[in-house]
Amino acid sequence: MGEEVAAAYRINTAVAADNPQRTTAHLGPERLAQHPLTTWGLDHRADVATRDAAARDRAFRDFAGAVEVDRAFCIGARVRTAPPVAIVVDL
Repeated sequence: MGEEVAAAYRINTAVAADNPQRTTAHLGPERLAQHPLTTWGLDHRADVATRDAAARDRAFRDFAGAVEVDRAFCIGARVRTAPPVAIVVDL
């Protein structure tokens, strides 16, 4: 897991260096929520109780907490799944 965290921070740094407006701080909670919902295979219209239960199953206190933890990984996940572009990240 340590390598994944380090890779996420390297990607975030590279993306921010390319465009300071594209940082994880600029991503709203609802936009960030899409990543764990998709990763966990949940319906994007799932209610709060369902989202919280899914988060607790994964050792988070609730879904909002999981979203904030996921903030560090969201850009990296998008970079890894996007078609090749001009961003080059040395992993």
